[in-house]
Amino acid sequence: MIEWFGFLIVVFAIVYFLYMLFRFLKRRIVLFDDKIYVQKDIGGKDTKLQYALDVKFDDIQSIGITVDSNNSHNQYMRFVITPMPNVVLYLKNGKAERINVYYYSKKQTIEIIDYIIGKKKLIDATFENKSGQELIDGLRNVKI
Repeated sequence: MIEWFGFLIVVFAIVYFLYMLFRFLKRRIVLFDDKIYVQKDIGGKDTKLQYALDVKFDDIQSIGITVDSNNSHNQYMRFVITPMPNVVLYLKNGKAERINVYYYSKKQTIEIIDYIIGKKKLIDATFENKSGQELIDGLRNVKI
């Protein structure tokens, strides 16, 4: 009886690990020449952190970063206890699109922000924004 119980625990742990690995590997930010695309997370509305995002660089007015427990629709997530960083793309139409970068390193987050800024400057030479490093440095006492 105890042997079967231990076996079931091991099987459950392996299945859970494979599921979490699949969720982690599915998280992608795709940077094209003219737009940025982010795939949605799998899961229900209580666990989904990132919803699908497709923004043209030409539509971006400015870029910022926030740290909170909200999903990419800026809705409070009651089961999230760890504040997570989000790159915020403020658009010309007044909306804000958020990209959850919790699973990316600080260096990768800076590279993503700087890439977006670089592409935006190719479209609009007058575009001014803080660099990725400056935005990250503005988050004092926050671990990314």
